[in-house]
Amino acid sequence: MTAEPFWPHDEQLLRSVMDWSRHRIAGGQDPMARARPVHELREALGDTVVPGGIGGHEALRLFTQVVVTATRAQDNPMNLAFIPAAPTEAALVFD
Repeated sequence: MTAEPFWPHDEQLLRSVMDWSRHRIAGGQDPMARARPVHELREALGDTVVPGGIGGHEALRLFTQVVVTATRAQDNPMNLAFIPAAPTEAALVFD
């Protein structure tokens, strides 16, 4: 075995993802999150599947600022029905 990791990683990106995950688990979803028309999402996301990639930091920014704000958790009271399939908070923290 070598000391080199199998995949290179970006320490700042890893910290950013972990910070966002911790905040989301502890704080829950933004109550202002709402569905958006596909044309708005296309405009906000732009071209993300490109030969050189968009990079982890830009992908995380688009995820947190565009995708997450355009989704509603299944257990949100605004949903007509809730079918439990997501892990508990304890399971999320453990993972």
